[in-house]
Amino acid sequence: MTTPNSPTGTLAGRLSTLAGDITAATNPDGQSAPVTLAHACRGFVIAGAVSGLLDQYAMPRRDAFAICDEACDRTVALLTELLGEHLLRRYSHGARRADLETMLQYGQSELLDATPEDIDDIAAAMITLAAALQDALAPLPDSENLLPAMRGAARMAGDTAKILQSHYGGDSGGW
Repeated sequence: MTTPNSPTGTLAGRLSTLAGDITAATNPDGQSAPVTLAHACRGFVIAGAVSGLLDQYAMPRRDAFAICDEACDRTVALLTELLGEHLLRRYSHGARRADLETMLQYGQSELLDATPEDIDDIAAAMITLAAALQDALAPLPDSENLLPAMRGAARMAGDTAKILQSHYGGDSGGW
């Protein structure tokens, strides 16, 4: 397995770093809703990619992996349509095609050697990412300053973050 300090990092390390990035990027006062949604989209791109990897290579394989991958894909499609490629590209650090291809390549190798405990570490990091996404998105659906389409997209994205959290065991129900 790769180590968290390597250029590629572990999947759990990447998810934890991303959660911290999203929290840091969306907390400043005056952060605009489109920028917050763009950062959230980045989180869903990577969460979906990791869920897809887990669905293909993790042992034991769980239905939750495919469910989360599909939920993230739908959310990314909605946010892409709403925000546009230009804005998403600006805030897509780590979620660009080349970044994802590298992550998928190393992630596949990591999962081929993974133990159930390693999968649990990835799940814990996914729960942390889901919580960061929920916190970032929470104020947006009720903001009367936003257009209804933006509030609706934020609500749907928040629901996807809840799906991630519950399906990866963050609801205290475990696997």
